[in-house]
Amino acid sequence: MENPLPPGRGAFNGTPFTVPARSSRTYVWDASTTDGRYDFSVHGADGFVRRFSGTLVREGQDDVAVPWVTAALRTSGRPENASLELELRNAGGTEVAFTVTPNDFSGKEQTVWVKAGDRTRLTWRTDEGRYDVTVTAGTGTRFVQRYAGTVHAG
Repeated sequence: MENPLPPGRGAFNGTPFTVPARSSRTYVWDASTTDGRYDFSVHGADGFVRRFSGTLVREGQDDVAVPWVTAALRTSGRPENASLELELRNAGGTEVAFTVTPNDFSGKEQTVWVKAGDRTRLTWRTDEGRYDVTVTAGTGTRFVQRYAGTVHAG
């Protein structure tokens, strides 16, 4: 990946961890060494990917949009009936456009506007239990989040 920082600033480096099943790992990203920029991914089995990238909005800066996304898998016993529910929030002071784009599998690109201080939910159907979408926000902060994986029966 290309280093998004000016010459002479710290480079992004991979920090691999192995996390055993049914456990967790905590890692703190020090954005002060990257001028507030961050870009990291988490990879797992069955195509599981979570990517988070952008630039932090400085505390107290309330004249901009502040995008926030949470994702939850919704299943009804069968993978083909599963969906990914995205909550798109704007904790800032101006409206923001979120764009959800499929990378693989089914679905059409969708743009959703969220007013300042508001939130909305978007349900993304899986393709036989598989999903891979990227969420961007038109804020000028390079906001990108990716959600990919496979839902299994159970």
